[in-house]
Parts: sequence; C-alpha cells; structure tokens
Amino acid sequence: MLISSTSPIRGPSRGLRQIGVSWTAPWSSLAELTSGAGEERHLPVVERTPEGVRVRVGSVAHPMEADYLIEWIEVVAGDEVHQRFLKPGEAPEAEFKLAAEDKVIAKAYCSKHDLWKAELA
Repeated sequence: MLISSTSPIRGPSRGLRQIGVSWTAPWSSLAELTSGAGEERHLPVVERTPEGVRVRVGSVAHPMEADYLIEWIEVVAGDEVHQRFLKPGEAPEAEFKLAAEDKVIAKAYCSKHDLWKAELA
C-alpha cells in the first residue's frame, strides 16, 4: 500500500501511527457523510484528469478561514492513499497523480462539520 502526503502531518488529531505494514489514522472511526445539510459546501467533487484526479470540496466553494476550513483532502484508489493538508486562504481543492483506477474514493475533513466522502466509479 502506498501512502503519501503533500505536507507534514501536524498535531495529534492528524498523526498516523505505523503498526507493522499497516497504518491506523485517528479519524478512521469518524462517520463518513455523503449527503445532508451542508453538502453543497462539503461533499467532494471528483473529476478525472489526464494524470489522475482533481478534487474540489463542495459545489459551492467552502470557506477557508482560520477557524473554519477544509483541513485535508484524501483520495483512495486501489492500494494507494494520497492526502493533502490545506491552510487558511488556500482553495479547497487538490490534484493527485494516480494510475488509472476504476474506483476512486475522495474524503474531505471540515474543522466544524466532520468527514465527507464521495466516490467516482
């Protein structure tokens, strides 16, 4: 399994702990929201690109303020997991280089509204 990140992991809520060859993430027990109130600002929108996928968070741009932002975007494709951490002021989107995969799962974590998930088949 390939796990990559485009920035250092910060803080106890974002750490990854290595156990043998597996990784356990503290957020792995969070419920993954796929619809509901606020989905227009939180649901990942995934589109294929020639190199992989682009993930934008929300059909309406999500605020990226110090106390209310999308903290990270994650993509799972086959046995690869890619993650990008975001900062206040950045656009809530990320591009990931991936091998062609039939199914891609995208997740986005909001500092106030938890974990959101979308799939691209």
